[in-house]
Amino acid sequence: MAYKGLKNRAIQTIACLLLLAAAVLVSGCNRYWYQSGISFDQAVQDWEDCEAELRKRSTLDNRWSSYPVEFEKACMKQKGYELLREGKLPLTAKRQDPESVDLVNFGVAGELDNGDATLEDSDEPEGDLDVY
Repeated sequence: MAYKGLKNRAIQTIACLLLLAAAVLVSGCNRYWYQSGISFDQAVQDWEDCEAELRKRSTLDNRWSSYPVEFEKACMKQKGYELLREGKLPLTAKRQDPESVDLVNFGVAGELDNGDATLEDSDEPEGDLDVY
């Protein structure tokens, strides 16, 4: 009977550790390919070029392999990009989240293009804003 209690306790501990690990992985750990001075559109294009090269060399069936991750890292680093956590990106960088971009789970970020609206370019009236 004591063995059954220890077994249940071990299962509960393992389940808690797995939940904790999942929470850490999901909580703000997004990483982005970024290169200072490169526009967001150019960053997306460079990433798409790397993905196209990866698809020539690999199938989508190897999701559990490390090859897609390593290939993308090598390709983007060769183009001059760094893999940065979200908190290390400039506040002004435009981001595309990993979930909408990549099989490997890295996002893309770049400088705002000249045509993109910025806070300074907005049509908001100048002066104090009423906050309710």
